[in-house]
Amino acid sequence: MITAEYVEKYVALWEARHDSWVSQYLASLLGTDKKTMSEIRPILKKKTLTDWRVALAFFIDRTTYQSRKDIINLRTATYLFKKIISLPEEFSVEENEKLLQEIKKEKATGRVTHIRERADIERLEAVLKYLQFSKEKNFTKIILSIPSEKELWKFLDQFPFVSKNKTAPFYMKFISWAHDINIEPIAIDRHVINSLASNGLSNKSSSKAIMEIANQLNMPAVKVETALYEDSWRKSNNDFFKCR
Repeated sequence: MITAEYVEKYVALWEARHDSWVSQYLASLLGTDKKTMSEIRPILKKKTLTDWRVALAFFIDRTTYQSRKDIINLRTATYLFKKIISLPEEFSVEENEKLLQEIKKEKATGRVTHIRERADIERLEAVLKYLQFSKEKNFTKIILSIPSEKELWKFLDQFPFVSKNKTAPFYMKFISWAHDINIEPIAIDRHVINSLASNGLSNKSSSKAIMEIANQLNMPAVKVETALYEDSWRKSNNDFFKCR
């Protein structure tokens, strides 16, 4: 049976599993000495609302995870995060163009081999171009201002290599976690499906099942989805924990 205690337990375990990412990478990128996901949550929330560079960098960071090994994605995401937050506090088209040219040069000369010219550089270039013509320069504020989920996914879908089936929901999982927003899951991972099945809830659509549980428990759907994912992930990765 999926209870509030179950959800809180596995969300906490999901956070703990990301603590090393926070301590080794995210904390320094956000300029804090906090070492855990739970500690960094209010800082991430504030930074993504008050600094357009962090808002953009976090979007690029989370949507970098596609079609490669995580260690390569991590290197690429961290590289891009550092580049973006090095931009001036005030949005500058000229400085943004300089940054893009610098990244392209490092790719062309082989100085940075893990950057993908299309999937990484093209995505960043497209978002910067969008922000150039947008009155609001903070990407997180733009996301949070979109009035419906249908419009949200359509908005994210306009950017190259931001997939509605993977990277857009992955980004929104972290934004929902940081900003306490409730959205209906649209890309259901196999681990979530496994957990639903083990709880006798495989006779209906996964998204509907998650929303029903969330409503019954009065919890955001993203928390329920995360808990279901983490439960199955841990059962499938016993060897990971045995080796630690």
